[in-house]
Amino acid sequence: MVFILLSEIITLKDGIEILKKRNYDVLINFYEVEKARGNYIQAKQFYNPNFSISYSSINYDPKLRAFYDDNNTQFSAGINWDLIDISGKRFYSIQASYSNWIAQEYLFRSSLREIIIQFINQFFQTLSDKEYLNYLKDDFSNYETFLDILSKKYEIGSLSYVDYLKFKFYKLELENAIKEAQLNYENDLRELSFLLGGGNYEPSIKNDTILESLEINELLKKAYENRSDLKAFKNTKDFYDYELKLYKAYLIPDTYFQFQYDPIGTEYTPRFGIGLSFDLPFFDRKQGFINYYQAQIKQVEILMSKTIENIKLDIETS
Repeated sequence: MVFILLSEIITLKDGIEILKKRNYDVLINFYEVEKARGNYIQAKQFYNPNFSISYSSINYDPKLRAFYDDNNTQFSAGINWDLIDISGKRFYSIQASYSNWIAQEYLFRSSLREIIIQFINQFFQTLSDKEYLNYLKDDFSNYETFLDILSKKYEIGSLSYVDYLKFKFYKLELENAIKEAQLNYENDLRELSFLLGGGNYEPSIKNDTILESLEINELLKKAYENRSDLKAFKNTKDFYDYELKLYKAYLIPDTYFQFQYDPIGTEYTPRFGIGLSFDLPFFDRKQGFINYYQAQIKQVEILMSKTIENIKLDIETS
């Protein structure tokens, strides 16, 4: 009973608030959202320019064991920057990471909903087992009083020894039932406390909450508008759409802006130069990724249809 005596009494509302802050799975899923947000922040960053410098035509004389300039020195410095995005890759990357971030946010809310439901079930299961334990204890107390009366009847000979023995055996059965109920209740408390991130808690109902009565069609409408898992699938589909567009955009080559300064050469006249370069997508045309995200989009569409039907089924059978 030490576990119970040291427990903090909580209501259902208190427990849900603690769960949101301390439940292990809630915290783990929360950082999935943070990772997705980090990817979105990174996607918005511009590419860094590349700076290069070269100096050539320095010879080495093994007889003199020294380096010397052969008067044909080449020196150049340049900047290479992937500045022109004519295919929209950066835009699609930003939109994809944003959609994934929002999808992860809705998935987090959906998982939170499921964890809260699990906690509510455990909360009322614990209360139920507590009531059953109290019932057995009251029954045992009453039975002991009843057994005292039977003992007096047995002493004056109005009750046979066999019948008296049967009643005493039932007392042992009650004691074993109380021990089992006590163990179940303590296990319930441990499971409840684990869902709340550790500590010792005991449930209590101070105020009953009554759900408002709504028509099925109204419930379905609210569910379709507010269910986080359905919203998550919609944003996941947007994420895959943008990823598909991103890999299709690779068919359009990237264009690189180049700037170069060359002050030393055979003519010793400093010169500037600019240029453009781009990849030629002859071989790797991202066919595998395009096929992958096309399949992902179809799969998410099926999952969305399944979720809508599950919502309808849950409401109609509840």
